[in-house]
Amino acid sequence: SEAALRAGDCWRLQLRLKPPRGLLSPGGFDYEAWLFREGIGATGYVRAAQPCGAGDRHGLDPPSRGLLRLRQALVERVNARLGSHPMRGFVLGLTVGDASGIDDAQWRVLRRTGTTHLLSISGLHVSLAAAFVFFLARWLWSLWPVLCLRLPAQRVGALAACVAALGYAVLAGFSIPTQRALVMLLVVMGAVLASRHSAPSRLLALALVAVLLVDTAAVLYPGFWLSFGAMACLLYVLTGRVGPVPRWQAWLTPQAALALALVPPCLYWFGEFSLVSPLANAIMIPLFSLLIPWLLAAVLALGSTLGEGMLGAGAMALDGLWRLLLGLAGWPGAYQTWLPPALPVMLLALAGILLMLAPRGFPARALGLVLCLPLFVTRPSLPPPGHFDFALLDVGQGLAAVVRTQQHALLYDAGPAFPGGLDSGETVVLPFLRQQGIRRLDRLVLSHGDLDHRGGVAAVREAVEIGAEIGTERGIPCRAGERWEWDGVQFEFLHPDGGTWTDNDGSCVLRVRAGAHALLLTGDIQREAEQHLLRRFAQRELRATVLVVPHHGSRSSSTPGFVAAVAPRLALVAAGWANRWGFPKPEVVARYRAAGAQVESTGAGGTLQFRMHPEHGIERFTRWREQSRRVWRAG
Repeated sequence: SEAALRAGDCWRLQLRLKPPRGLLSPGGFDYEAWLFREGIGATGYVRAAQPCGAGDRHGLDPPSRGLLRLRQALVERVNARLGSHPMRGFVLGLTVGDASGIDDAQWRVLRRTGTTHLLSISGLHVSLAAAFVFFLARWLWSLWPVLCLRLPAQRVGALAACVAALGYAVLAGFSIPTQRALVMLLVVMGAVLASRHSAPSRLLALALVAVLLVDTAAVLYPGFWLSFGAMACLLYVLTGRVGPVPRWQAWLTPQAALALALVPPCLYWFGEFSLVSPLANAIMIPLFSLLIPWLLAAVLALGSTLGEGMLGAGAMALDGLWRLLLGLAGWPGAYQTWLPPALPVMLLALAGILLMLAPRGFPARALGLVLCLPLFVTRPSLPPPGHFDFALLDVGQGLAAVVRTQQHALLYDAGPAFPGGLDSGETVVLPFLRQQGIRRLDRLVLSHGDLDHRGGVAAVREAVEIGAEIGTERGIPCRAGERWEWDGVQFEFLHPDGGTWTDNDGSCVLRVRAGAHALLLTGDIQREAEQHLLRRFAQRELRATVLVVPHHGSRSSSTPGFVAAVAPRLALVAAGWANRWGFPKPEVVARYRAAGAQVESTGAGGTLQFRMHPEHGIERFTRWREQSRRVWRAG
């Protein structure tokens, strides 16, 4: 069982493996890229398991097993000491790199204040721990002048810092960001040991080359560019300047410059930035520089009275800092989301920021602001009046779709919730809305109550303004005959029209019409509801250019009469890739193709998008899996 697993144990597993595959949607997390960066060549599930035998030679070597068990023992000691303390996850994240105890609400506060990097053990943490040990060792060594004659105190400090950094990296699980930070620090300390007085820019370049030699795939991490870019920005504003600088300015300028320089890449990769980040980091980074060595010493000394007291004091200090972050996160406008810019626009803005941060007296510094303007005036391509854009999002085995006219947006279903607390509202729907520049949903429609259609609703409600809800516990039920018009596009509910329906057959059926062409969204209706629609409407009234296939392409729906009546040119299936139900069923696909429809599935093509023209019908049809081809992308 899962509870019986211990770090360092050896097990023999019978696995069902499949090629790496993830959900693909504009703005969403690229799971396949993450697998590629982590060197994971397949995913799967366990079919049978048994512990390794006594003579098994395929287990971990003793040193690796010992390190894993040490980390687990430290985690268990911290859990036993702090219990349900709200800062327990922060303590573990800062010391052993285990951030699983930090909940979604806490991550949200960290994002709103631009301080998520404080909980990811990387350059800042390794550097702080190494710097503390460097100065401590150098000071202690210098207390004995005789020793300094044999070996300079600075070299002793550098050696101690290297050992401390290596130990911290091992304790933190030797993750990719931690490895990157360790290599960077070893390059710098190597220069100290060799008594080489190199320019900081040259050391940064050497560290960059060393990191790429160790991990070439590091260039695929946004964190790689952000960390090296941040260091380059600090060197740019702190070196090569002349004249005295007041202390307050020397303290505030690097934080302000760093926050400004990180806005374009943060918008490009994440579509968000924090306005309170400079203040939050100016306060937190110096305090964390004291807390990290303290917490490391406390965790390593757990089991003693001193360690227990230090850990309690550290957790209390973290709690105070957390209250401060909560206050900053609550400031109006503290957190901004924006339409992610194109790469050329982002690079242009970075050039403008470098110009603005140039030394005083540099000509045309004010022009840098002009170069940044495209970053904030970029607008999405909106459909003209009478047209609409449609996206069937890749949410796995579930349904979420967005209809957008020139001035309005509608979300039909919000996708499933996933094991472990994640849901497609947070991971797919909201990133897509941000990527499209949609900040308000005029209507949210839930077709029915199944979890694979409503699992992401809570996340959407929390992050986006919603004008009206239909079919939800907070809104009104959808009723056949209800219609409205947005920007020359007609919307109408065709079902249900009263009576008693099962959950699936009671799904809201919505028709969206642009001129002579229509889209039909059917939720999970099955045979009974389809027959009811055929009796209620003439065949020409059900006809649609595009149909979102009922119930993910199951055998219980898409009856021959319904397919013939709708006669779609394009049949879209919302179904997970290689799902356990085998949706869409082959006979259903064959039925649509026999009726002349092109059949497309989100599982195969990722998010499916098109624009509906009132005269010409489907335009700009795209499969996101083809649109975003990468070397690591599964076919």
